[in-house]
Amino acid sequence: MAARPTARLFVAMLCWGCVPCGGPSPSDASSDAFHSWCRWPEPARPPVQADEYCSEYARATCEQAACCGWLDLAQRSACQAAVASRCDRHYGVKLDAGQLHIDGARARGCFGLIAAGCEPGGALALACDRLFDGAPAGASCSFNNDCASRVCARAPAETCPTCQPLVPLGGECDDWPRLCDEGLRCAPADGGTSTCVVKYADGQGCAVNDECLAGRCSFPPVDDGGASGRTCGLAPIGAPCSSLAGGCGPSRICVWPAPDAAYAECRVRIRLGEPCVNQSFDDGCEGLGATCLDGHCVNVAPYSRPLGAECEESWQCEHPLICWEPEWYNRRSGQCVQRAQLGAICTRPCALGATCLDGICQPLRSAGEPCSSRLCKKFLRCSSLPVAAAVHTCRTDPIPNGSVCDYASVGWASCESSSYCNEGICTAVKAAGEPCTVWLLDYSPAEECGALLCVRQPDGGGSCVECPP
Repeated sequence: MAARPTARLFVAMLCWGCVPCGGPSPSDASSDAFHSWCRWPEPARPPVQADEYCSEYARATCEQAACCGWLDLAQRSACQAAVASRCDRHYGVKLDAGQLHIDGARARGCFGLIAAGCEPGGALALACDRLFDGAPAGASCSFNNDCASRVCARAPAETCPTCQPLVPLGGECDDWPRLCDEGLRCAPADGGTSTCVVKYADGQGCAVNDECLAGRCSFPPVDDGGASGRTCGLAPIGAPCSSLAGGCGPSRICVWPAPDAAYAECRVRIRLGEPCVNQSFDDGCEGLGATCLDGHCVNVAPYSRPLGAECEESWQCEHPLICWEPEWYNRRSGQCVQRAQLGAICTRPCALGATCLDGICQPLRSAGEPCSSRLCKKFLRCSSLPVAAAVHTCRTDPIPNGSVCDYASVGWASCESSSYCNEGICTAVKAAGEPCTVWLLDYSPAEECGALLCVRQPDGGGSCVECPP
């Protein structure tokens, strides 16, 4: 299993799965033909511009859903409008105001990968990381990644969250949100407060990685089970290490030299093309995204592994194959195989355009077709008209307020635009000042508040508040 990057995905909004790249327009072809258009790489396109970010994201997301058989082609426009509207409420207004600056070429690569197939998985984490440089201190925000400092929080006496500055040397700090600037750490000071001080240099004593400029607090030659004897700096080749605490650095890996070894030790990472053994979490291959397949370290191009080839994730297999059956209990490898066909028992994910219902792969229904439970495609709902009619069909109209909206009953259908699904029932979104549920932070975007934020109040409860975009 390849070492995983820490992904800061803008795609937290919604990413449905797979989009067509290249080929004729979806409006020109049948649903069956459309599935074959998911291929990598996407034909060359210019970098994404700020004013087209949301429309291009919506295009990729909805073409993906259609090419994988999850969306009726007739609903593509409705899909793009809904996705773009949700994106505009958060990213569009900030891009228009110049609060966020987009890496257009990187965004194009990210959207192309969304459009390439139904299982982008770990490849998406690599392609879509850090699409924006972040807004300056004082700008309005909803998520940490909106900010250059990566700290979006409510300052004292403020109602709405804003991007917070990092604390300089000597300034008061805490675990959140007053975080120290680069090269500094938060340390206890006199009077019960904490201040930002310079991190320890190599060779100085330490207890945890975050105390060190090198980012590594290495173990002593013989680990005594505590912090004594540990020093800042990358451990040399052959030195004791811990796969959990780190210490070896990015160009090395912490491995057990033998099953009966007294401790793990630092080893040089394996270069591309050299022999390797597939491991549970980190194969030891050199380079971001490199992994061990067929006994050698490789960088796998998305959707390139043929039928029967060894794989670790489905994005590595040719579309529409899936990676099955990976040994999820030890996170090693699987094989690129065909999906379960219509009418087959769901021993693996079903063919594109199908879903597993009652243990059997059954086709998703299009608008006007008879349906039951969650058999309708996205933006459709299974219902009858009149309500008491015996035959249910997939309908394009949104679910009205007061009606059932849970997935088990209606599938991917949506409530009306001014409503949200509240414990399985479509309910009108709340107005400013109405109570809402706020979670760990002092604020959070919440469906019940619509375009407003749910902000914690002095009494500990939440209230829907209109904040600047």
